[in-house]
Amino acid sequence: MKGSMISVQPIKTKEEMIDESSRTAFISGLKDSFGLSILQSHVASIASVDSMFPLFRMDGSFTGKVTVVFHTTAERDMAVSELNNTPFGTTTITAEPYNSRYADNQQRNCFVRSIPKSWKVEDFKAYCARFGEVQSCIIRAYDAKEQLKTGCVCFVSKEAFTKAIEIGKDDPENPDHLVFEAYLTPNERKKIKKQNHMQKIHDYEQACEEKRVVIVHGLGKTQTKEWMKEKLKDYGTILSIHQVDDKNKHSL
Repeated sequence: MKGSMISVQPIKTKEEMIDESSRTAFISGLKDSFGLSILQSHVASIASVDSMFPLFRMDGSFTGKVTVVFHTTAERDMAVSELNNTPFGTTTITAEPYNSRYADNQQRNCFVRSIPKSWKVEDFKAYCARFGEVQSCIIRAYDAKEQLKTGCVCFVSKEAFTKAIEIGKDDPENPDHLVFEAYLTPNERKKIKKQNHMQKIHDYEQACEEKRVVIVHGLGKTQTKEWMKEKLKDYGTILSIHQVDDKNKHSL
């Protein structure tokens, strides 16, 4: 397109994207007038480059950064080591591997639950700023049942992240009891969920062996877990109660 730079790339599989990210680096600190072909030749003199493209903002202005995909991870690491904090033209460029930036962001990202329904992004950001400077934040979804929202916040510093995790819930200025948790990727959440599920199965099997499990049938819908706890509290400490609805016949 005349006067514009476009990039056309084929759709990649998940495996291809993971492989490519392990070979990708960011180069920052470039001026608007930098020459892409000159930079590509400069980088290629150090390691084999598969592709290179500049990053632009929504308004079309140049961010001063380019993404470089190298032929191998080893070449990526070598190039990052050679290029980081080195002169390029009239400026100094920095280079960092893609996964290090991602890992750093993960250590500053919080998943937040129980955001009030009435809050907008500005309200959420203003509250999070109590713990430290906020890099970015979003409100993700609204839970109609709980009438609360969830969201994510990325702090500028790890100190602010730690502060939010440690005192966020007990903060006297947190009347809505927002819950701050370390952000986990879908795979990490899936792994933890599976571990918790397996632990529950193990605990249940152990409780059965020790004859600590009681099954109660014929309960009505109004006879809840709280009702059962009240009825059985004098017989000993209750660790857990699981309710099952089997064709409208409740069991605990």
